[in-house]
Amino acid sequence: MSYSDFFSKGSAIGFGDAKLALGIGLLFGIPYAFYVSIVAVFLGAIIGIILMITGLATRKTQLPFGTFWAISAIIFLLWPIMLSRIDLFLFK
Repeated sequence: MSYSDFFSKGSAIGFGDAKLALGIGLLFGIPYAFYVSIVAVFLGAIIGIILMITGLATRKTQLPFGTFWAISAIIFLLWPIMLSRIDLFLFK
């Protein structure tokens, strides 16, 4: 039995998101890891809205945020020019 299972009886999330956040922070650095997180939030919101419109999800349906974080990190890894464009847009 792990430490978190003792207090939550197995209903709490683990440290997977924290480990993923650490990995993204180490990979991209502080300002770009923030950008990856913002894109992940918007990506999750868009997918969640699409799922609710199609009737596949409700407001109580839980979506794993780590998936959107990973997809956002892959997007930023595949198109590094996106990083410089966002940087130029935010810090003119």
